[in-house]
Amino acid sequence: MTTGIDEFLLYRSYIFSAEDFVELKVPEFNITKTREYCYRHRQHFFPYHKNAKFDQRRTALPITNLDGEPNDESFFAVGKSGFHEMSFSQKTLHYTAAGLDKLLDRFGNNLGRTHIINAKMGGFFKVHRDGPNFNFPTEETVRLLLCIDHCQPYEMHFILENSKVLPLQTGKFYYINTFKQHSQISFHDDCFFLIASVRICKDTIKILDHLSARP
Repeated sequence: MTTGIDEFLLYRSYIFSAEDFVELKVPEFNITKTREYCYRHRQHFFPYHKNAKFDQRRTALPITNLDGEPNDESFFAVGKSGFHEMSFSQKTLHYTAAGLDKLLDRFGNNLGRTHIINAKMGGFFKVHRDGPNFNFPTEETVRLLLCIDHCQPYEMHFILENSKVLPLQTGKFYYINTFKQHSQISFHDDCFFLIASVRICKDTIKILDHLSARP
């Protein structure tokens, strides 16, 4: 008889046995509305992370967070905070207004903390891993990345394992194994991308398998 942790470890093992970088096909999603929304609502983006010791030249728009209010209360490293990525699952007004419901509704209650980043020129994420969270092992999530604008390799570098610049393309949607070391730096003031956290579970595996299917 399997336990919850046994099932979780099985699903995590299955996901991590796949490639570390996979393009996901979502033909019914039109990114134009999301891109235009980012530019129209730039004034609603908040500094990310707000408690950083130095300016990392990036702002963010909350798509889901702790209470559904469009604020910056979810923009911190969870670490030992008592929260995990799935704590931030309430949709803000930006979720539907930016047209992201067409992309994200398929994940249902398995969608956790999600936000759009605007990385300015020189904006960066230092080398880090997104997990594991030893305090909440069965609430781990995978990261999905939607390249909204100015995400080509000559405009932004997303580096995996300190060595490989991923061949991202603006307008594309990806799964990335961010349990491995990674970092990011922007060479453009209007580099926009969405980071979605999705619970590791059987349903997520099925969805990712379907979206990654080759024609």
